[in-house]
Amino acid sequence: MTRHFSALPGARRALYATISAKSARRLGFDLGCYQPNYAFNKTVPDARLFEAARTAKLMGMCIELEMGGAEDWNVERMKKYYAAGAMTGYMKDAAHMYYQGSMPGYFFKAYESKEPYLHSVYNDTYRFIKGTFGADEVVFGGENKEDEKNA
Repeated sequence: MTRHFSALPGARRALYATISAKSARRLGFDLGCYQPNYAFNKTVPDARLFEAARTAKLMGMCIELEMGGAEDWNVERMKKYYAAGAMTGYMKDAAHMYYQGSMPGYFFKAYESKEPYLHSVYNDTYRFIKGTFGADEVVFGGENKEDEKNA
């Protein structure tokens, strides 16, 4: 959490369903970022990403994208963050905040990795930031087909 006491901008990362952008500005932050709380628990359904995207948009916030580890399931979930962003608009229409664990971080580990799937998330991150990640590259679970249509 950063609050500015000078001419520098400040950002606030909100935990899942806690604070609006309006509240963040009232507290002295320039940007409020919504944390979907999706990355670290395999049992959280993919629908959470679409719910979070809708909520963030309604609250005037950006999205925090979290990479919870270097295992395949973490890479898959990161790719789902990117696909949901491409489908709902936050890939191009919102600021991004990234969580990547402690230093040097999972994106650096992905960059250095000789394992193709782990390394692919480094390339995907670049394409997401550039606005060229394709949502059709990722398959979501069946529980959120209606959410995907309404994104």
